[in-house]
Amino acid sequence: MLTDYYLVYALSGQQTDLPAGTLSFAPLYPCPMSLPFGLAGGEGTISCDAGGTWTLALAFGNLTLPVGGLSASGKAFAGAVSLGGGQSVSW
Repeated sequence: MLTDYYLVYALSGQQTDLPAGTLSFAPLYPCPMSLPFGLAGGEGTISCDAGGTWTLALAFGNLTLPVGGLSASGKAFAGAVSLGGGQSVSW
């Protein structure tokens, strides 16, 4: 079970530092793709369409990040992030 738990983070390349306000992804797969992510107090998906648009969708919990705190494959979300369960942001 623990192998499966850590595999999700390895595939998505998730790096989290919530006290510093950063959440980044460096997926091992090219776009289009969709992978789960997990945080203390929330879970959801990070996905990318064929055009290179990233979407972070929070299934439950809360996520708050400052401007520049969210990125995927080196492409940062331009604004601050404040999401509750069922909400998403795209960039």
